[in-house]
Amino acid sequence: MTEKEAFLFDLRGFVVLEEVLGGDQLRRATEAVDGHAGVIRNREQGLSGGTEALAGDSGRGEFQRYPLTFERPLPHRTGRTALGSKGP
Repeated sequence: MTEKEAFLFDLRGFVVLEEVLGGDQLRRATEAVDGHAGVIRNREQGLSGGTEALAGDSGRGEFQRYPLTFERPLPHRTGRTALGSKGP
């Protein structure tokens, strides 16, 4: 991590890593999140400390179920899911 990246991480709380996922990987990840939109809830606001510049319209969205428990296809076992049940 460069000094600039470390500074931005300290400032923002995250690091942007460009081109880590290919187009197909990004599409599949987006579809997976969109497919579980029903279990995403926004947290209550309150981390801005009363500062208008940091206040948002809603709290951060987070899954209400642990994402690793979601059924997902395993690429090397067509028709099976990670939880062992038959896939679609």
